[in-house]
Amino acid sequence: MQHGFAAIVAHKKRLRGMDFGHPEGIHRIVRLIKPETTGDFGQVPQAQPACQQNNHQYQKIISCVCDHCGIEILIDLNNQSLRLAPVDIKGQAGRIHLPELAIADWTNAQQNMKISGKADMDLNQLSQTYGDFIQLPEKTQLSGNGHFDFDMDFANPKTQYFRLQGNMTPFKMVSKTLPTISEKKVTVKADLNRSPDGRKITINTLDLNSNALSMKATGSLNRVDKNKVLDAKGTMQPDMKLVSDYLKKSGQSQVTFSGKKATPFTINLTSTGDRWVDPLKHLKFNGAVHVAAIEAYGLKLTPNDVPVTVAGAAAGARLESAANGGQLDFQPTIDMRREPYILSFKKNIDLLKDVQVTRGLIDGLLAALHPLFKDAVVPDGLLGLNMQHFRWPLSEKHRNQATFAGRLKLNGVKLNSTPFLAGLLNLMGISERQLSMADQEIGFEAKNGRITLSPMTLDAEGYQLKMDGSMGFDKTLDFIARIPVTDRMVGKDAYQFLQGTTLNVPIRGTADKPRIDQTAVQRATGDLMQQALRKNLEKGAQDLLKNLFKK
Repeated sequence: MQHGFAAIVAHKKRLRGMDFGHPEGIHRIVRLIKPETTGDFGQVPQAQPACQQNNHQYQKIISCVCDHCGIEILIDLNNQSLRLAPVDIKGQAGRIHLPELAIADWTNAQQNMKISGKADMDLNQLSQTYGDFIQLPEKTQLSGNGHFDFDMDFANPKTQYFRLQGNMTPFKMVSKTLPTISEKKVTVKADLNRSPDGRKITINTLDLNSNALSMKATGSLNRVDKNKVLDAKGTMQPDMKLVSDYLKKSGQSQVTFSGKKATPFTINLTSTGDRWVDPLKHLKFNGAVHVAAIEAYGLKLTPNDVPVTVAGAAAGARLESAANGGQLDFQPTIDMRREPYILSFKKNIDLLKDVQVTRGLIDGLLAALHPLFKDAVVPDGLLGLNMQHFRWPLSEKHRNQATFAGRLKLNGVKLNSTPFLAGLLNLMGISERQLSMADQEIGFEAKNGRITLSPMTLDAEGYQLKMDGSMGFDKTLDFIARIPVTDRMVGKDAYQFLQGTTLNVPIRGTADKPRIDQTAVQRATGDLMQQALRKNLEKGAQDLLKNLFKK
């Protein structure tokens, strides 16, 4: 069953052939508005209405009232016009009440219609019913109730308009690819003018207001060939603190934003025929988002207005800010041409430069790159981060396809001992519990779900400990710690034969619980014995080797 007055449009040929001088002919019109059987509009009893009319014979103008449903009906066959009052339409998507439905010429009803009324709609049912017209992102659902007052006049040969005012209480959008949006109330107001041929629409006012976002826009919606083209400009004022709260609740981010100020924007969007298919892929947007402050991974940023663009199914931004005494330059792009969407950075960019190391930066960034940094780095020194390339699928399912590479620059960084580091130092026979790092760069590269790191050097009591290997996105470890043989490990007599040799200690477990592979250490001990023997030890060397690893 078709919806409301759209049913009349679809049945205009039947209107021409009706016997308008007979009550049954009138009732057939009523049936288009109030169907007899359960469908999209509910159910009305099957009963013949008792109609009062001027004449039961064929006539040019028919006027009657249906005693059953109370609809006043006026039909003018001279100009093929129709008036019904009132009209109530009830369906799965909600209820629409029209005090009056007037069609100036039913041969072209959509171009000659004048109505005003109220609508109470279920947003979820509405989006499903008209899903072929407005296509939401995949696995996205709306919920809430919409209450609207509207007034439309498409019958005036000169000035045609559509006005809408209402609210959605509450409003919620849940999506697999977008953060969840939940509002207690969203208000909307629109004032549009339309050309008599319906090809040009002028947007005089379009206002949208909620706790998280306020927007005002003007523009046009015109038909160009077979498509519709939306051009608009205005201002938008998101409350960035509420936006960051949404992201945190949905598990999308632990970044805290703040800032609320109106900034200008322009937008262009082209439909595919009459349907708005994959709008993000056909959108052109230029604007800025005001961000007064950001706190992320121990960084405190003050970027101000952040430029944002969307074009060619790609969204981009540029965020520049002072950061912990240094500088941040962040230029992300999201490729939306196909699923999964891909986040990437500008190639060979210094994301961080001369940034003061803080506890948040240690836990949020350094520990994510190298297990040795977890709970060990002293909040001191400077850090730099150069990203040679970065490609990150925004889908957990495709996360192992992520690839990136870069260099981490550390200056003046020190480490305290952790239970894991203490195990390595004990093998070396070193009691010192603080290690230093000479200024150095650590290269890293991610592919196939693992991050491979170049060797990192630590200093402890004049000895150098080196570590290299890889860490998985699942936090599993595959590292080798290359520790020097010390006289405290083997004794001074044996040390003269083993000086300069190293012990390779495999590191397994996870980033949260790294562990030394003791079985491999025992095998390495045997290797040391072989190294000592190959040095052509003098007589009595075998007695010295018995003291290996004696403290």
